Amino acid sequence: MTQILPTDFKTLLANRQNGFYHRQLLVISGSEPQGLQQLTEALAILSPESLLMVGFKSDINIEHATSIVASQAKHMLGQEFQIVVYNCFDSFRGNALVALSGVIRRGGLMILVTPPLEQWPNHIDPDKHRRLSFGSSIEQSSLFITHLIHHIKQDPHILRLSGQEFIGELASTEKTEYTTPTYANVEQQNCVKQIIHLAEQKQRGAMVLNADRGRGKTAALGIAASKLISASTKNIIITSPRFDSVKVAFDIALSINGHLNRKKLVLHNPLTGGTLHFLPLDEVTSQLDEADLVLVDEAASIPSPLLKQIESQSRKVVFSSTIHGYEGTGRGFEVRFKPYLLKRRCNTHFLTLTSPVRWEDNDVLEAFWFKAFNMTQYLPNPPVTQRPTSVSDINIEEHSADSLIRHPNILHQIFQILVDSHYQTTPDDLIRLLDADDHKVIAVQIKQQVVAAAVVILEGKLKDEKLINEITLGRRRVNGHLMPQSLSYHLANPDFCKLSFARITRIAVVAEQRRSRIGEQILNYIQHVFSSHIICTSFGAELGLLRFWSANHYVPVRLGFKREASSGEHNVSLVNWSSIPKNQIPLFTAMRKAFAENLIFAGPEQFRQLESDIFIHLLAKSPQILCLSDYDRSAVQAFILGNRQLLMTEKSLQKHLLAHIDAIHKPHSKNVNIDIIFDLLVKRMDKFSLQKKYAIPGKKALEQRVKQTFKDLTIHVNQ
Repeated sequence: MTQILPTDFKTLLANRQNGFYHRQLLVISGSEPQGLQQLTEALAILSPESLLMVGFKSDINIEHATSIVASQAKHMLGQEFQIVVYNCFDSFRGNALVALSGVIRRGGLMILVTPPLEQWPNHIDPDKHRRLSFGSSIEQSSLFITHLIHHIKQDPHILRLSGQEFIGELASTEKTEYTTPTYANVEQQNCVKQIIHLAEQKQRGAMVLNADRGRGKTAALGIAASKLISASTKNIIITSPRFDSVKVAFDIALSINGHLNRKKLVLHNPLTGGTLHFLPLDEVTSQLDEADLVLVDEAASIPSPLLKQIESQSRKVVFSSTIHGYEGTGRGFEVRFKPYLLKRRCNTHFLTLTSPVRWEDNDVLEAFWFKAFNMTQYLPNPPVTQRPTSVSDINIEEHSADSLIRHPNILHQIFQILVDSHYQTTPDDLIRLLDADDHKVIAVQIKQQVVAAAVVILEGKLKDEKLINEITLGRRRVNGHLMPQSLSYHLANPDFCKLSFARITRIAVVAEQRRSRIGEQILNYIQHVFSSHIICTSFGAELGLLRFWSANHYVPVRLGFKREASSGEHNVSLVNWSSIPKNQIPLFTAMRKAFAENLIFAGPEQFRQLESDIFIHLLAKSPQILCLSDYDRSAVQAFILGNRQLLMTEKSLQKHLLAHIDAIHKPHSKNVNIDIIFDLLVKRMDKFSLQKKYAIPGKKALEQRVKQTFKDLTIHVNQ
């Protein structure tokens, strides 16, 4: 093979084999054949013990290499490689890059094989169509790649090879000595002690463990679990969005205790009877009562309602989260879940692991990806704490992707606010913000600092009649266009696909400015700017969010039958009623009626597990569809007076309850008796289950509770 590597670059690679260096990024740019040839020669010099190749064709045969496609990156978590090579000609995924940077061991290399840097933004990524909505052009230049190239050129620690031109230096470091056989460092050892102390204490307790990737937090969970089940009969449950992320905990538990038996997702100690059992999120709440200790890994990517349910059912629990994660952020988790946890368990212990286990302090590869994906914490100096007193105090404007590229400080602040407000904001979201032309970004500034942000996606206006018909029949689903496709399919009406929607996917305000009506002003701005669109939103149904949107004149139009795997909540869709064109009012009026009917008639089967306060709120914001007759009024009155049995009156009671739903959905009128009659009459829960759920001693006592509740309700309505 012709020697095509510059001499100074070959010397650098050879020197790297003989010293102690930070992990670094090497970018090989040029034509794909040239890049592969230079890569092959470089790997021959480096001779890595372990090599991961991402996105390369099967005919690229390199000895001892593990080959995957980018979509399989998450399955590599918990493994270690000396070198990871990523083919940017094949597919560019931010989540995959950030995840894979965490599997490279100390002193290793991450290599990107890219088109010539000046041509890379115009390269048509074969995976790009999956990131963009149907109808978007995949040929437009990638502003994110432009953004990334800027960071590559600005970072002095990046090694760059382009043809015969090489730029860069090795980033040297000191060798770290490790003397403890079980622990990677003293910090991890202390963490394990804290977990064991929690498990052995008598009272209920909780611990929150935060760390960036590579700090050994999941390994610490495994070490602690292994020690506990080796010395006791404790039943430990570990859960996570995926088993892949906790596999290392199982592996390390086995490695330090040879007596453990492994059967599928369970480790069992036959000498003590102790067990470590992995349960997926959709099963974990059914078995928490039997656990002595619950370990929740990647808690930042788990929706808050599910975390709260786990906390309420667990005697002792550890929530472990990644501060900068490819699946979500630990900062939003910390800001929103920490206050709740402290109210519930004032003895909660918080611990952050800062020392890397798999690489050295001040790692330059980690620092590069954090900066490139705006994952470093933006710290305004000082933060804006003064509340705006008038509209003139704030500046609201839409920022184009071009503008954000030209003003990276604003981009950083916007993305940081989105990261801190939503548990699943990921590196891929930054790529979409810059490359998807249907994504619109709005920012609010006070004194030139961003204090709030929103993201709007333009949807609908589909023209292909055949495609629209296929969508309506449920035979096709195209990328994007969530609201029009959902409404057309579920309401069997193709007209929704032809309308223009502006769907608000994110709206966030910094903590210092919440409850200052900035969110309301953002919504008003969006309605003004996108006045030719029907303004809508969709999110996991949570009472606080529903109240916010209802207060701003958004009405519910659809509720998903199943809880979303990503949020643990039923997805609810709302539209701003004042944004609907006059000629479309009849269509949306019929849709709201259909929604109310579906809530009532599908409730007993589809929405029995939906929280009653959410159910009540949705009904209160929907049109009345059941008419209360004179007979119903008389029947209810007779029941209250004790002249009519519950069984004979249930239908009339249901109609009476729904007719006065406004009287019970207000926060101050919330009480257990309302939950009882709602479970009985709307969710149609059987009486035996009701008695068990609310500890009611018998049918007569249940009937008396229902009677008294309707008596109180009637008095309240007539006041």
